[in-house]
Amino acid sequence: MKFFQFYSSKSTRRSLLSKPSLCGAWCFIVAASLVAAACGQRDPRFKVLPRNLGFLTNGLVNNKVDILWVIDNSGTMGPKQDNLRTSISSFMDQFEDKGMDYRIAVVTTDIRPVDPLNPNDPNLSGQAACFVSSGANPKIVTPDTANGVQVVGENADVGFFGSADAHGLDAVQLAFSEPNISNCNSGFLRSDAFLAIIEFSDADDNTAATVSALMSFLDTVKSPISTPNNGSVRGYFVSSMVVEDITRAECVALGPFSEVGTKFLDIAAQTGGAVASICDADFSAGLLNVGEKILEATTAVILKDVPDVSTIVVTQNGNRVSNSATNGWTYEVDGNRVVFHGSAIPTSTTYVSIDYTPRDIVR
Repeated sequence: MKFFQFYSSKSTRRSLLSKPSLCGAWCFIVAASLVAAACGQRDPRFKVLPRNLGFLTNGLVNNKVDILWVIDNSGTMGPKQDNLRTSISSFMDQFEDKGMDYRIAVVTTDIRPVDPLNPNDPNLSGQAACFVSSGANPKIVTPDTANGVQVVGENADVGFFGSADAHGLDAVQLAFSEPNISNCNSGFLRSDAFLAIIEFSDADDNTAATVSALMSFLDTVKSPISTPNNGSVRGYFVSSMVVEDITRAECVALGPFSEVGTKFLDIAAQTGGAVASICDADFSAGLLNVGEKILEATTAVILKDVPDVSTIVVTQNGNRVSNSATNGWTYEVDGNRVVFHGSAIPTSTTYVSIDYTPRDIVR
């Protein structure tokens, strides 16, 4: 009987059978081990065992996500914030239903210093990229927050007396830089959570800030994870709920001060985020799409080896999941990962198993 040399050493067998090591990333890597081999026979099937990277155990996918809403609070934004507040349940219900461990905070695009005469009033002063809230609401909403859906909607209703020069990109960098990250915004970012940022504006970023500069900064906040196919996966993305087409009738109706969110659309495209229209009369469908995109990225599974895609078999709680971009899984080459969609997005208690044959295995 002869085993493949790659798996023949005792140290290799011990590493495959030992307790998974902690690596502190936002998703987990699955490792392949030999399941069967017999004299004169070669069984190409390999079992993919989940490894613990700090918050994943027993095949449970990542369910931690930190969500930052960047809300434009310039003069034309009142009706859009009202619409967001009344539609926010279509966004929030997804995270509740899947049992996600979320943290949600809001900053405004008015990054001027806080007015010392009105320190708690985001309608009348800048907030220097500090998290804001409505009344006595907590500034960071979690699954333990009472009436969390309502609280997120209220916190996002930041008024429309902010600066006309909306700093949507700058606000993100300032929010996650010192002194804010250790003071007014402390307790939000987690090293083992996916980071989702949502830009919400009826205009473009009106500053000198660039998309490339913000992405370079965010890469320091969430270091990309290298994959075995010489690629990498970011631990964040930026979604945008903005004006996509200024000639669309619904967008024209927003008035002469609205404009295409060019920078916001660009950063969404470059980071893999979702895009939704701020021109819609009802935001529910757009928010549903943004929320599902966040769930897909948060629960995605990076594979340790580049697989022969035709051999991938995915099960959840022992039930096989179909290869489908609607209600199943797909394989992404760039990130060497399995991504779940629709009803196949796992909950916090779903046991996921992935079997595959590594593409470069010695046969």
